[in-house]
Amino acid sequence: MFKEINIKSLKNFNPILKISKEWMLITAGNDKRCNTMTASWGNLGYIWNKPAATIYIRQTRFTKEFVDNSDYFSLSFFNKSYKKDLGYLGTHSGRDEDKIGKTKLTVEYFNDVPSFKEASLILICKKLYSQDMKEECFHSKQCLEKNYSNDTLHTLYIGEIVHAYLSEENL
Repeated sequence: MFKEINIKSLKNFNPILKISKEWMLITAGNDKRCNTMTASWGNLGYIWNKPAATIYIRQTRFTKEFVDNSDYFSLSFFNKSYKKDLGYLGTHSGRDEDKIGKTKLTVEYFNDVPSFKEASLILICKKLYSQDMKEECFHSKQCLEKNYSNDTLHTLYIGEIVHAYLSEENL
């Protein structure tokens, strides 16, 4: 069970550690089909007078198609016991298999947006902005070379956090 909370009241949550070390799932789609991906890059903060999340999705990722075709996406955070499942979801493509079905996770819908029953925190985000990253916009060529030498650039998405749900175990 989940309880909707005011995102500003969230305590004991370090977004830098949660995202970079424990990871999150980015999920989008509808009740007929959805997809998810593990992310270890992202930001939570405040822009345009709104609480917001910024996510980055490589142009080759299957989840990008779902985010592009949806007005909303979810960010799901888990306790450490689900790290293996997040690892699987980050290394397999929903194009090739029902990767969610191969984990212990169960899709559940919050305000018609897919997320996961096992999450400890769910953020429902309304897309506000997206832009493809461009090589010429990098001020640090070292950053570009280190992170993109053999891969596609990301698309950046900013979403307003319109709902936040905390699992009852974490209240």
